[in-house]
Amino acid sequence: ATAAVLALGATLTDTSSLSTVQSGLNVTRQAISTFIVAGDTTIDGTTAWKINRNSSSTTSGSGNLQGQNASIDGTSTATGEVFLSHDGNFLGGQAEENVKAKVTLTDAGVSFDIGTTATSKIERMN
Repeated sequence: ATAAVLALGATLTDTSSLSTVQSGLNVTRQAISTFIVAGDTTIDGTTAWKINRNSSSTTSGSGNLQGQNASIDGTSTATGEVFLSHDGNFLGGQAEENVKAKVTLTDAGVSFDIGTTATSKIERMN
């Protein structure tokens, strides 16, 4: 069934929104991801689709951070790829995400920038 849906150049765009409490802050994250079938490859002898992924997100929120009223605003971008066999089995993937945010301690009038880069590799377990 997967081979009938996926074809070279096929594109899928997905959006998501998540609201949660993180470290005392009520945070909302909105993301958009685009997946593009880039071509065929072989993973451990299995013919697979190579699917490129590009994502971006925004994060905002406020609340109480360790006894201080605080807010956070940030963005992230991610690139990566996943591999699906032609019969629909997940074979692995990798990604790199860059995150930048500004945290403001509202009562103190102090802001600081934070950032990180995360690299992930997902391998199929046999």
